[in-house]
Amino acid sequence: MSSAQQQKTSSGLITMIHKSRKTILELLRAQQYDTSEYENFGVNEVHAMYTNKDVPKQLDMILATKQVLSKKKTVYVKYHLGKTLRIENIQDYVDDLFNIEQILNKKTDTLIIILKQDMNQTLMNILNEFWDRHGIFIILFSLERLQFNILEHQYVPKHDILTEDERKEMFKRYNILDVKNLPDISRFDPVAQAIGMRPGEICRIERPSKTSVISNYYRYCTQTML
Repeated sequence: MSSAQQQKTSSGLITMIHKSRKTILELLRAQQYDTSEYENFGVNEVHAMYTNKDVPKQLDMILATKQVLSKKKTVYVKYHLGKTLRIENIQDYVDDLFNIEQILNKKTDTLIIILKQDMNQTLMNILNEFWDRHGIFIILFSLERLQFNILEHQYVPKHDILTEDERKEMFKRYNILDVKNLPDISRFDPVAQAIGMRPGEICRIERPSKTSVISNYYRYCTQTML
């Protein structure tokens, strides 16, 4: 590959990284995370962070929910843009963030990893294993998927994760005895990932009808692989 081609390829990657940051911040802002520290970064600034090998974590972001929420949550956004992501890489990130540095708490916090490759069944198995064995919640996004905000698509209805009180009210209203009686939504569903939905949670989906009346549908989050 010539130097001109390499430069063009690098430029395209930087543009994708810049767009991915913009999109992930939009998604996290909708989840009530404070994104103010990372907003308004231009392409040139992202390029400088990506090429600064002395500070390899410059692209990473750590955000906490706003003070108005009763339960504080933290999310760490990790950019893995090198070789193929393997279980050893994920284990290293988990050890650093949850165990050694203790930046994240497994009960409330989330690790997001952004990578070049697409999600596959092997990675889904790994994420399910971390959840089942350690209660650690990890979301993977490909750079390509973050080139647009799926929640803004005209055919994607509004999804909201129910609070504990809303969950109890829904069970009472519809006389639901077992959450497993609800239709499911996979944690790997693109919208479930976009709203940060964990296994065991329930979301409300608002679907407008032809009569302009909004109907509510409910889905129970599972670890089913797509």
